[in-house]
Amino acid sequence: MDVRFVNPIIRAATSLFAQMLRSPLDLGKPGLAPRRPYSGVTGVIEIRGGIVGTIALNLSNHLAIAAASTMREEKIREVNTEVFDAIGEMVNIIAGQAKSELAAHQLSLGLPTVLKDRLHMVRFSGTPVVRVPLYSKWGPLTIDFSMIAQPNRGQTVPARMTVPVIR
Repeated sequence: MDVRFVNPIIRAATSLFAQMLRSPLDLGKPGLAPRRPYSGVTGVIEIRGGIVGTIALNLSNHLAIAAASTMREEKIREVNTEVFDAIGEMVNIIAGQAKSELAAHQLSLGLPTVLKDRLHMVRFSGTPVVRVPLYSKWGPLTIDFSMIAQPNRGQTVPARMTVPVIR
């Protein structure tokens, strides 16, 4: 996956956590995501246009509750619809900020979906899924990406696989 696609999403996530949630993120070592179910709460958004793919933001229940409590400025004690709404808004903000950096690709964003179950699966496009682990003051989270470039002639070509680097 081309770092030109990945870095804007990582920058958007770190900006969101630092500014809105007052919790700077530390970047872990990116790698390929294992194909197994997620636990906790996962916000998913699809991207279409010059790039087609999926972004999945996965948080533990504890982290999702802490983030939602901070966003709403009130104590939330359990995973509920307020938490789902907050995580959906977070993934929407991250994708929206990344979209502005990727404007040349004329992207459109799908509606965010929030998955919560003891174990749940996210459907990716069949291209390799890159996982970027991040660490907040409330615990770890991951952002998983699966994206391919769509050349102008309508032919699908997988993007170059590289390790993302924030600058």
